[in-house]
Amino acid sequence: MEMNSTIGNESNRGNELEMKLKNELEMKPIMEECLMNDKLLVEKAYVEISSYRLKTLKSIGTNVKIPKQIAKDCGIKQNHISKTLKELKTHGLIECINEEVRKGRLYRLTPFGLSVLEEVQ
Repeated sequence: MEMNSTIGNESNRGNELEMKLKNELEMKPIMEECLMNDKLLVEKAYVEISSYRLKTLKSIGTNVKIPKQIAKDCGIKQNHISKTLKELKTHGLIECINEEVRKGRLYRLTPFGLSVLEEVQ
């Protein structure tokens, strides 16, 4: 009689583990979406606390621009724009598409940068 009880308990544990795993798998996309939303909010705040970052993102928008154009659009000195571009690049909001050149580097927003820009506008 004890043997049947042991088999029954193992079966119940197996069902419980299966249900737990199923629930975790169902929750994974939701958790990933929450983490992405959290990251978006953090980066939105990062951009909003600096007028230079905000102006730079807005200046680039959906275009590809060189720092000189961005500085002119924003009314900010070019050396400040260069520092701001480095900060935004470090945060994954922009990318340089021709890193190998010294002058005339082209910058654009990453897909994540576009998402942040949509949030701040």
